[in-house]
Amino acid sequence: MPEDDPALQFSYSIQLCNLGIYIFFLFGLYNYLKIKGFENVHIVSTLILLNFFPPMVSLRLIYKPEILILALLIWSLYFLEEFLKSQ
Repeated sequence: MPEDDPALQFSYSIQLCNLGIYIFFLFGLYNYLKIKGFENVHIVSTLILLNFFPPMVSLRLIYKPEILILALLIWSLYFLEEFLKSQ
């Protein structure tokens, strides 16, 4: 990677940030599906298929606020389900 090209560095930093948010989303989805009672085999196969789904690939490559909203939505559902379970 050429260090004197700020546009390329900016592009890599956006992709790295999106990857971190996407991994955060995957952990949330795993926890949400686990609390809903799905088996580990089905959860992992869902996550694997989701990784190769074309809109998810494009979501990781291009900076969009939707990736953060998607991650926060899944975690909100997970914590809401935990709260309702404890009541």
